Amino acid sequence: MADNNNNNNGHPDDIDKPLLDLRKQDFEVHSPVPLNPIDDFRNFGLRPEFLLALDANHFKKPAKIQQYAIPAIMQHRDKSFIGQAQSGSGKTLAFVISMLSAVDERLERAQILCIGPTREIVMQNYEVACKIAANSKIDIFLDVPETKWPKVIKQQVIIGTPGRISSSLDKDKFDGHGIKIFVVDEADEMLDLQGQREQVLKIFSFLSPNCQFCLFSATFNPAVKEFCKEIIKEPCIKLFLKTEELKVEKLIHTRLVCREDSEKFGLLNEIFSYVNIGQCIIFAHTRKRVREIYQFLKEKGHEVSRIYGHDMSAADRDKTIKDFREGKNRILVSTNVLARGIDVLQVSLVINFDIPLTRDSRPDAETYLHRVGRTARYDKPGLAINFVHDDFSAQGLRFIANTFTLTVRDIGTQQLSQIAEELEKMENMYKKHEKKKN
Repeated sequence: MADNNNNNNGHPDDIDKPLLDLRKQDFEVHSPVPLNPIDDFRNFGLRPEFLLALDANHFKKPAKIQQYAIPAIMQHRDKSFIGQAQSGSGKTLAFVISMLSAVDERLERAQILCIGPTREIVMQNYEVACKIAANSKIDIFLDVPETKWPKVIKQQVIIGTPGRISSSLDKDKFDGHGIKIFVVDEADEMLDLQGQREQVLKIFSFLSPNCQFCLFSATFNPAVKEFCKEIIKEPCIKLFLKTEELKVEKLIHTRLVCREDSEKFGLLNEIFSYVNIGQCIIFAHTRKRVREIYQFLKEKGHEVSRIYGHDMSAADRDKTIKDFREGKNRILVSTNVLARGIDVLQVSLVINFDIPLTRDSRPDAETYLHRVGRTARYDKPGLAINFVHDDFSAQGLRFIANTFTLTVRDIGTQQLSQIAEELEKMENMYKKHEKKKN
């Protein structure tokens, strides 16, 4: 019973090949114990109410990361876990099942802690956890800034942002030493020097040495991997993807060259004239840029919304995400606040209006991978269009492509219709593929 205390590379040459099954993906496994993947939810030893929830939410067969991660975490509670898998491959469900399975429903106190880097990711994780726990007596507390604190948090599961969780611990809202499992979603973002490392380390300091730490992300750069060695005790089970396995399959990567930066706006309007998309996310570098793109598209008569952090209220952000999920707006313009974790299956197009950059203005390959991972999820096809307008943006995209051995096609607006036809062909293949599975 969830506690609802707060007001859920491929390229054209590959088109005729069978769709990639993410369950066939290989991992680099580093484990002190043998890991035997399990390919049937019924064989995990899950509670009947969880199996009912999985069936009700149409989860038929565990994806590769779930086959490895769930038994690894559940069968080896004395060992921490680090798991890496592509965007859209089932990481959220993997840690939700694993952490909920550790709850003792008889105890009215915090036992599980799960954090994510943004409010939007936390909300999504909370919604998934509520769905899986729906038939049980497990209570879940959403710990985000607008949630009113009780005197003591008695719910068994707490899901929140690191700043808010840190404050809850400071105010003795729950006992950190009673936490059995600490899940860090998008761990590379939060453990990076530019991320929320200090807040995460502070939370670590409140927890028992016997707590099982579980870190999940689509990317782990070398510096974060090294830092994980310092904070995660051995023995630890680790699943990493090789760099060449990180790219999102069935995603067409393209480059659209503009003569100057201002030309991008007109090209956006042309794109939505040529391409009949399901839904689209446009990523820009700054809030000012997001507002400019939003206003331009709105004036052109497009169904568009926008989202960013800081000076946009939580209520407005929630409504924007809800409306986009429900298909009320076809286009969503965003900063990197939506680059990670957000799952909207209908998104078939991602446009990088600005090539992603780090804070020191270097091309950000990891953020690119997270951005384009908002499409082509769960084997569905997708398209990424990258605007470049000068040598700097062109070199940045080239660096990103080389990092992940991506094939990036040069296109003009006159080729968009052809690409739209290719996407439609891939979509039809996907539907046939799903029909055969069911």
